[in-house]
Amino acid sequence: MVVRVTGQATKANPRNSSWLSLIGSCALLLVIVAAVAVAAGAAMERSFSVQAMQNAAIAGSVCYLAAALSLVATFLGNRWGFPLQGVLAGMGFRMGLPLLVLIGFGAKGTLGATIVVVYLLALIVDTILTLRMSQAGGRRDGGLDLTDTKPRPSVAS
Repeated sequence: MVVRVTGQATKANPRNSSWLSLIGSCALLLVIVAAVAVAAGAAMERSFSVQAMQNAAIAGSVCYLAAALSLVATFLGNRWGFPLQGVLAGMGFRMGLPLLVLIGFGAKGTLGATIVVVYLLALIVDTILTLRMSQAGGRRDGGLDLTDTKPRPSVAS
């Protein structure tokens, strides 16, 4: 079995690269992250206290900002013809910002645990939304050709 990756796997997906798509993705992300943050904050504090809602606000804000910047980086990478670089820059935002806040403020009560829970669920949503924007998310028109059985000349021969 020969796996051939075509150039289409690194091409932008213009079908899902509109500004309205980006705004819709960010709005959906906001709704999900806000709900998860409130639930996680209350679960970590075991009540709907002021401290729980402060933790939820901090964790939700950090994780939403990181995921939204990730979506913007992916969108701009697709728009400018550099989809792989856009996804990599998005990954830096997605992982870097919550990690910095976790290192700086994670030891304050249950804030660290709330950030981790919200981050993990925001990561799932962000990944799904990123795959919708990216051509590398699956074979739409030529990603991987697993049926090609012709042998290819190697560099060594």
